[in-house]
Amino acid sequence: MAKKSAPTVVIMDEFPALSAGLQMLLDKFGFNVVATVDRPSSILSVVKSKKIDMVLLDTLTTGSDSLVSGEKILKESPDTKVVYFSAKCTDSMIDRAVAAGASGFISKTESPEQLELALKQILGGEKYLSAEAEKRMVKTRGIKPRSRLSTLSPRELEVLQYLAQDYSVREVAEKLGVRPTTVETHRQSLRAKLDIRGAAGMARFAIREGLIEA
Repeated sequence: MAKKSAPTVVIMDEFPALSAGLQMLLDKFGFNVVATVDRPSSILSVVKSKKIDMVLLDTLTTGSDSLVSGEKILKESPDTKVVYFSAKCTDSMIDRAVAAGASGFISKTESPEQLELALKQILGGEKYLSAEAEKRMVKTRGIKPRSRLSTLSPRELEVLQYLAQDYSVREVAEKLGVRPTTVETHRQSLRAKLDIRGAAGMARFAIREGLIEA
């Protein structure tokens, strides 16, 4: 069986040190960063010359409009996932990003574990809004928040069910045939997404949602 190729990514940030740090992180996640650029306009030439799975765009770039560039990228390459990666989350940014067809709006305050899960979720065809962005949309536009259960991936649901039944991280890893570090990453993601702590909190949530019996 042929080995699946790593997802190709382009990073745009006007500060090279930040791009370099993000590239190191994405390398650990198993992505292939094919280019880092310091202005949105430079991405188009890369997208035209190579198949790019995902573009990470910093929204705060001096003298440029990343949101306009994102729209141009999607017109040139509709299959490319455009993701905005921002230190600042404003209503207008979120509105324009969503309207332009962006696949994600991620805060730079996300943990590395949550960033990895978010990017893989996006590559899997789902949309992702950071918790801060989603809260803003709920507060300012009256958009009904998603059920917290609906934000979980199938694997996270499996992990939740085991943890809620007081299985240890190592026991869950053995059940699922994965590494304990992978389960721990999912556990941290569950804590962030569900805003609960400990097995007792997970058990109450799982019972309330009908995932396990009381």
